[in-house]
Amino acid sequence: MGNNIYFLLGIGIISSSCILPIFADKIKSRVLTGIMGFFITVFSYFVLGFIIFLTSSLLYNLWYEKRNKDYLIVLGAGLKGDRVTPLLAGRIDRAIEFYNSQKKKGVKPPKIIMSGGQGPDEIVSEAFAMKNYALDMKIPEEDILMEDKSTNTKENLQFSTDLIKKDSNKNNPEVLFFTTNYHVLRAGILAKSLGLNYNGLGSKTKFYYYVSAIIREYIGIIYLNLNKNILFAIFIGIFYFLNYMYGIKL
Repeated sequence: MGNNIYFLLGIGIISSSCILPIFADKIKSRVLTGIMGFFITVFSYFVLGFIIFLTSSLLYNLWYEKRNKDYLIVLGAGLKGDRVTPLLAGRIDRAIEFYNSQKKKGVKPPKIIMSGGQGPDEIVSEAFAMKNYALDMKIPEEDILMEDKSTNTKENLQFSTDLIKKDSNKNNPEVLFFTTNYHVLRAGILAKSLGLNYNGLGSKTKFYYYVSAIIREYIGIIYLNLNKNILFAIFIGIFYFLNYMYGIKL
């Protein structure tokens, strides 16, 4: 959000200025009104951040990828017994769709990396169940690799990259990751934090689940730079308070 600091600052102050007059006549204390403005400004920072995140996430999912990939990484999710869940199946299906599309264009098909370890409540690794699903969908076994040690998205990307380095004879192979649509942006940010130039494609999910999931993803984004976000939100809140009380200008 660093590139949007002054935008968020301006919007936070403007929105507070619009909302406060509604209550100003009812609140006799100028200090109390200023404190109220502080909290509204802080709240506005996170609301505007969410709008930017949601817009970016939707645009990210519209990205078209060339059918020239060497590896497709499918990020794991929970299992049901030894079988993939519908959510995870959607991710694999999206990767298989891309695989078949590239193959039909006469381009060498990519290898698909099934990435996911075995959780404490799982009887097999996610990678193992994902591979079995892909085999059932007629993907050749020689085009499937398993990464079965990861426990989170960052490890999915990191450990899959280690596998690619061992398997590939190219210096810079083309890589694309697959996850659910609401998770693509955060996974992309994590990839960039690892120095990986990977883009991603997302499978669709039902709207009622998407709403709660996208909010959870935004909280995850905030958490990546938690201290910076909290400090800056407090800063713009204090700035509004001082500006309201004493007319301090930038």
